[in-house]
Amino acid sequence: MMLGARYSAHVRLINASETAVHTMAYLVDLDQQRLSSTLEPLLLNVSLTTRSVTRFAGGHDLLVVGGASPSAGPPLAGVGV
Repeated sequence: MMLGARYSAHVRLINASETAVHTMAYLVDLDQQRLSSTLEPLLLNVSLTTRSVTRFAGGHDLLVVGGASPSAGPPLAGVGV
C-alpha cells in the first residue's frame, strides 16, 4: 500500500450457519485499477465457558441473505461452513 493512494474495500458473504460465518474481503487499488489483496475469514462463535463452537446468540437470520453460491465467485480456500 502506498501513502496517499486510493483504495476501496469490498466484503462478500459466502455462507453462514448457526455457528459460523464465511466471508471474502477484497482490497482494490483504485489508482492502479487492480486487486491489491484478499482476505478469506471464517468466523466461529466459541463459548468462553466450554471452549467449543456454539450457536450465535441472535441475529443469524439477518446474515443469511440472497443465498450466494461460492462457485459463482473467485477461488476459495476450500473451507465450508
